[in-house]
Amino acid sequence: MGQSHFTLSFPLKSPADANVLAEQLPAMMPDLFEATDKIGRVHYSRFTILSEKTLLFLADFDGEFDHLMSDLAKLSGPVFDAIFRHVADPPPTPVAANVEPFANW
Repeated sequence: MGQSHFTLSFPLKSPADANVLAEQLPAMMPDLFEATDKIGRVHYSRFTILSEKTLLFLADFDGEFDHLMSDLAKLSGPVFDAIFRHVADPPPTPVAANVEPFANW
């Protein structure tokens, strides 16, 4: 099984939302890293505010992408719930209760 990479693009509602996320994301990272440690297949991940309109989530991982997204929804749903407040046309929240729509989004 080889290592894979993904980049998810989150379309932000406004420049103000990019600013809020820039302030809030660092405090959320310990929860995300705890979840990825439990998942055990994520080698690297990070969020990057690409522009005032786009947030990126990048990661290198082992295994199937769909399974990883399901695990992220279940174990780090609150992180994504906080992010989706600032995203245009997000999937339903809470993410942990809407695993399939999150994974499909």
